[in-house]
Amino acid sequence: MSEVPAGASDDRPSEGVANRLFGAVELIASAHASRAKEEASRDLSRIASGALLIALAVALVMPALFLASLAAVLLLEDQARLGFPTSAAVVACIDLVLALAIAAAGRTRLSAPVLQETRATLKRAATVLRGA
Repeated sequence: MSEVPAGASDDRPSEGVANRLFGAVELIASAHASRAKEEASRDLSRIASGALLIALAVALVMPALFLASLAAVLLLEDQARLGFPTSAAVVACIDLVLALAIAAAGRTRLSAPVLQETRATLKRAATVLRGA
């Protein structure tokens, strides 16, 4: 057996502890990276679907709204006897309310913060590393 002279240190036990500690840190970092990737995927899906809903709403509403508005103006002019300019203004206001409702639905879908869990985890990790 080899003996360690008095006053000398044997690095092997500290290397084992360091390797285990490094392995634990690596495992935790890997778990956090995996979780961040999943969260980013969810956020990307939410953002893409919200943008797609807005684009689809615009694409479908424009021609249909034009024709419906024209028909509504003509009907309002005929039935209420408001005249063309007044009928057009009433229908334009209704169109505006509909457009604002659709835009609000899309905005709600896009308003959630991105990578919220990952940012919170990184803040906690930074606090621990600083020793606070």
